[in-house]
Amino acid sequence: MCAGTTKQEIIDLYKALLQQENSNHTIFISVLMGITALLLGATWWWNKIGAERFIKTSVKEEIESEQKEVELKIEKKVNEIVALKLKEHDIKLSEAEFDIYRSIAITLHQAALYTHSIYWLSKAIDKGVELDQGELLRALAVVMISHLEALTVKEVHNLGVVKEIIKKLPDTLSIERKKIEELLKDCKNV
Repeated sequence: MCAGTTKQEIIDLYKALLQQENSNHTIFISVLMGITALLLGATWWWNKIGAERFIKTSVKEEIESEQKEVELKIEKKVNEIVALKLKEHDIKLSEAEFDIYRSIAITLHQAALYTHSIYWLSKAIDKGVELDQGELLRALAVVMISHLEALTVKEVHNLGVVKEIIKKLPDTLSIERKKIEELLKDCKNV
């Protein structure tokens, strides 16, 4: 140091240097703390936005998945109900056809038109087999036998169709089926 500097000046100089160094460290630490706070804030903000997006996306996907599952269940249930209703209507339609065929056969019987009544009885038997009418089938088979025996001219309308339908009679009516088939042998188609 210079010869003319006093002790107090040296102390003041070191004091100024220490204060400057202390100030530099404080600024450096403050800048580091500011950068750290800024990074933490940015990270928190990014995580918040990212987490919100992730949560929203996950929730949306889960809702869509559940919605599709519910829609499939509803569609399946609706299809089951529709199929059941269609089956009920088909049965009612078949029952109506059965009654119509029997009514036509009865009307033709009353007019003694056995050639045609036999065909309509066979159509009623066909529907009766489809509907599993049991005792009505036996009654129809017995009536057909009486109509075949009442034929004066051995002619039957749509004989081939009648023969095919008679083959459908259940085994419980095998006696009636054989009798009808025997009576149909001598008939010719009209």
